[in-house]
Amino acid sequence: MKTALLLLAAALISAPAAAHEPVVAVGVGTNSCAEFTALIHHSKRQADNPYYSWAEGFWRLANMGRMANKNKFKDLITAPQARDQIVNYCNFHPGDAFYQAVMDVYDGFLDADP
Repeated sequence: MKTALLLLAAALISAPAAAHEPVVAVGVGTNSCAEFTALIHHSKRQADNPYYSWAEGFWRLANMGRMANKNKFKDLITAPQARDQIVNYCNFHPGDAFYQAVMDVYDGFLDADP
C-alpha cells in the first residue's frame, strides 16, 4: 500500500503541468466573425439572440468596469445602430473572433458626459 502511494505521488509530481491558456471571453463571443456573418446571412433573427445580446452584455460590463475605476463610461445610446458596425467589421475580418469586433465598436462609442 505504501509503495503504491509513493508511486502515485511520484507520478503526479513528475507529470508535466497542463498548459493553461488565459480565457479572454466565453460564449458566442469566442466564435469567429465568419461564423457570425454566415449566421446573419442565413437568418438575421437567429443572430439577434445570441450575438447581439452577448455584445450588449459585454458593453454594459465594460462600462461597469470603467465606472468602478472612476473612469468615464461610454454612451451606449448608439448601441442598436452599432450592429451594422459589427457586421462591417466581421465582413472585413472574418478570421477575427466576434469579441474583437465588439471591442472595436465599443472603442468607438463616445465617453458619456454625466
